[in-house]
Amino acid sequence: MSEPSLPSPTPRVLLPVDLSACAITVCREAARVALAEGATVHLLHVVEPPDNVPLDLTVPRDGDCVSVEDLLRKGVEPHMETCRQLLVKAGVAVESDIRFGHPQDVIAQLADGVGYSRVVMGSHGRSRLSRLFLGSVSLDVQRMIHVPVTIVPASPNPECGTRDCAWCTSELPDTWSSVAVEGDG
Repeated sequence: MSEPSLPSPTPRVLLPVDLSACAITVCREAARVALAEGATVHLLHVVEPPDNVPLDLTVPRDGDCVSVEDLLRKGVEPHMETCRQLLVKAGVAVESDIRFGHPQDVIAQLADGVGYSRVVMGSHGRSRLSRLFLGSVSLDVQRMIHVPVTIVPASPNPECGTRDCAWCTSELPDTWSSVAVEGDG
């Protein structure tokens, strides 16, 4: 008699996003991958705090004192919610997280330590020369981890004024939440 097989755990896809306007393409690809694999998505944004500024430093804000960490988190949360809603609308189960540190280090530590089946992340499409000087988080992560990485090339958002995603520093446009996920009808 054969032993009953244990149910396999639900695959998990790590989706680190930089919140540039080009991130919509990465979210769509992560939704496609998650649906194909029956996976949940862990939506992640890593905030690289300013040098020499402690996250617990309090600053005056609207008549109150707020920590630098809370200010940074509050600035990112609306964009993360937009990303989360896009994935949910596509039919994907999502958990979201905001962490602090060097993006490639935080992403690599999570990817290798928590049991992800895949990492889906974007690349801004920098030239070899600019990667030499500026680096590439996606390529660093790919070299650092033992989990398959899908790198989604930058695809300019028509609403973004930047034509060269290699230098894109824009935030998500307000209309991003109204963009339909492919296949929505």
